[in-house]
Amino acid sequence: MLGRNKSHIKHTFRDFDEKGQQLCKFVCTSFWSVQFHSVRQAFMNPHISASSKESSNDVSSASSSFPGSNKVDIEKSYIRSLATSFAWAASGGKSGAAFSRTTDDRFIIKCISRTELQMFLDCSPAYFEYLSKAFFHGLPTVLCKIVGVYQIGYHNRLTGKRSMEQVAVMQNIFFGRNISKIFDLKGSLQASTDDKLTSIPTLLDGDFLEFTGGRPLPLTDRAKAVFHMSILNDTLFLSIINVLDYSILVGIDEERMELVVGIIDFMRQYDILKQMERVGKSLPMVVGSEAPTIIQPPLYKSRFTNAMERYFMTVPSKWTTI
Repeated sequence: MLGRNKSHIKHTFRDFDEKGQQLCKFVCTSFWSVQFHSVRQAFMNPHISASSKESSNDVSSASSSFPGSNKVDIEKSYIRSLATSFAWAASGGKSGAAFSRTTDDRFIIKCISRTELQMFLDCSPAYFEYLSKAFFHGLPTVLCKIVGVYQIGYHNRLTGKRSMEQVAVMQNIFFGRNISKIFDLKGSLQASTDDKLTSIPTLLDGDFLEFTGGRPLPLTDRAKAVFHMSILNDTLFLSIINVLDYSILVGIDEERMELVVGIIDFMRQYDILKQMERVGKSLPMVVGSEAPTIIQPPLYKSRFTNAMERYFMTVPSKWTTI
């Protein structure tokens, strides 16, 4: 996982007709393949996954442990998951990105721009080092795990049609959960413009404050401590690698009386966003409707962590010492 060599692998497959004439060419580039293989082995291994989130209580960063623990079984299970997926209209996001979800519900596949791809590839060594600390040294984190990044395309010689797109495969943090309400929070004062009559709309900060009546949601002291430390760790890491515009998904699982959380959308660096802003590109609003400008990562981190402190509070439990 900590190897610095770029292990990008390009796969090519050609389809031929009965006369041996090439009909279509398919290409798939697997970026940082060796490192992502190690990430999947750690993330999907039930023994490592269980120990790495041992401290979770009613706030948890969900795991997608696969049956079996040997490397071959895990990779086969991953491939089987990716083999069948369906288009998924994720609400809440402002990027307009296309999403798919695997039919077994374990993974989300997000189409990303070439700029986002390059930004993530540049930051990948730091990302792998950070995950290594989380998996093997118990560092608290609620980052939504990205387990693979690919560029896929095809060229149909009969029709002349060709396509090339970049995708990131990430965990579905709500896998195996019965989620009744979802919030996408980043510390701004925006409310959702999505249709709130949909089955489970993704709501924003303004909706969260309306839902809670302006009061923080209660967490046990242990869960709040883990959540607080995870937020500090993750936002410091993202600030160091110059990333902003991330948010945290919060799902309410009423059956287990738990909140399921995960930080998402951490593929955007300040320098590129600022450059795009200067040349007049259309950008999602980073700091809320009252100030549509790009702010520096340390300021974004400060606003985000302060909001999380306001949104959640500690309440005593039967384990609380007096």
